[in-house]
Amino acid sequence: MDVNEKAPEFTLPDENGEPVTLSSFKGKPVVLFFYPRANTPGCTIEACGFRDQYGKLIRAGLTVLGISPDTSKAQKKFQEKYQLPYTLLADACRRRPPQIARADIRSSFRYTEMVPV
Repeated sequence: MDVNEKAPEFTLPDENGEPVTLSSFKGKPVVLFFYPRANTPGCTIEACGFRDQYGKLIRAGLTVLGISPDTSKAQKKFQEKYQLPYTLLADACRRRPPQIARADIRSSFRYTEMVPV
């Protein structure tokens, strides 16, 4: 994705198995961060970094969404274990649009995008 390019529409289940559609955040800036696997060292550091800065992000008007190829159940355990206050989306079936699916989820590559919706 390019700077200021709108994110493509997608719907993924959250940590509770409930569908979350990106367009439900229309008009709000969204931070999407992608990680290869919950509970791995690098991914935990990244997720906890967003947790530790969550108050500042919310005060700035941002919505934070974490996405990985884990199941909703695994996301819920990860969220509870590290007291993550934001929504985690499960992409176990790899349903992300190709424009935002650039992370090779079999590698340790992580990335973050702030996208207009």
